[in-house]
Amino acid sequence: LLRQQAGPEFDYRPQSEGDLGDRMRHAFEEAFAEGSTAAVIIGSDSPAIPAEWINEALASLADHDIVLGPTADCGYYLIGLSSSSWRQAGSLSAPSKNFFNSIEWSTDKVLPVTLGRISEMHLKLHLLPPWIDLDTPDSLNFFRAHLKALELADDPSLPKDALRVLSDLGA
Repeated sequence: LLRQQAGPEFDYRPQSEGDLGDRMRHAFEEAFAEGSTAAVIIGSDSPAIPAEWINEALASLADHDIVLGPTADCGYYLIGLSSSSWRQAGSLSAPSKNFFNSIEWSTDKVLPVTLGRISEMHLKLHLLPPWIDLDTPDSLNFFRAHLKALELADDPSLPKDALRVLSDLGA
């Protein structure tokens, strides 16, 4: 959970109980109950997200209700909400029911269902570039090849820590 108050302040916390929707809802409820003006959740299976995208996500919540970072498998690696959009539906828990309840997590329905709910609620969406989601050996192979390509291109955005971890794991 990343949350923003007067300036960027990052807070890392253990997840609560329940399915993915329950855990995300709890994280947002906790952040907004503590006075955060914006909060972003990042999936742990999407390593090396460019830092500028995280900054963009937080900044976008100043004039957007919600931000999503989509993945190729029709999920998302990042979701962020502003405190005003969280309360827009009338109570602290109402938006979370629309966003997170009755979603078949880890399926290709996650992003389309979420987008449908955003549309129904007339929320202003900011969309980040697509990124990876490491759920399968094929997605890991793609990520490894992507990192090697960045390395060969001498790209300054190369996440060297991710490359080192994969190397250390023999992946």
